[in-house]
Parts: sequence; C-alpha cells; structure tokens
Amino acid sequence: METKQQRIYGEEWMEQTSEGVSLIVSECQSCGSNWFPKKEICPDCFSTDYRTKPLEGEGEIYSFTTLTVTSKEFQAPLTIAYIDYPGNVRVCGQIEGDKVGIGEKVEIVLGKIAEDRDGTDVYSYKFKVVE
Repeated sequence: METKQQRIYGEEWMEQTSEGVSLIVSECQSCGSNWFPKKEICPDCFSTDYRTKPLEGEGEIYSFTTLTVTSKEFQAPLTIAYIDYPGNVRVCGQIEGDKVGIGEKVEIVLGKIAEDRDGTDVYSYKFKVVE
C-alpha cells in the first residue's frame, strides 16, 4: 500500500507544541506594533528591534466569505476569514466546518488546506470555531 505524500505550508509561521499550534508574530520593541507573518523590519516605524512571540488566545472572526467554486487544489465550499487577535493582529486563513459568523471565537488548528496537483496533501494553520 502506497503512503500518500504530505507537506506543511508556512512552517516558518507556526510553532507546534504538545498544546497545539500557535502562529508566530513579531513585536516591535520600538513602537509596540505586532505583525503576522513576522517581519524583519517594522512597517510602522522601520525599526529592526523586534522579538518574536506566539500569538496566544482565541481570535474573533472579523469578516469571511465562502467560495463555492475553487481551483482543483481546494475543496469547495471553502470559507476564508479575517481573524482579529489581541494586540491589533489580523490574520487571514481557512475556517474548518460550516458554523461561521462574524464575532465567532476561533482557535488555531493544523489541518489540510489543499491537495497539490500531484496528489500531495498540503497542511497548514486553519481556524476552528470554538464550541
């Protein structure tokens, strides 16, 4: 039996621990701005003095859309959302499941986001509505 190939997209943006997946943000030490994906230079003040830290806690859906037609790599329907986090961080990503609404609380999970044309499963961060 052949094992299906898998790969992770955006590993440099994530940190996996026994507690789950968290995204890595950069926090400017000069002005306090937070950025995802992490930045080498602060877009607000152009400082290079930053530290990386995990994005903690639950996010809240700011806006979303559901695609009913996608390219072959993705499975329709596909819901994409902007998620707001404390510290003025907004992240875009796929939502697992069909219970989606503005203001819903979400958590970060690792899940299948696509399948390459060669059949390789692609995994990355996704969001799941907190029940």
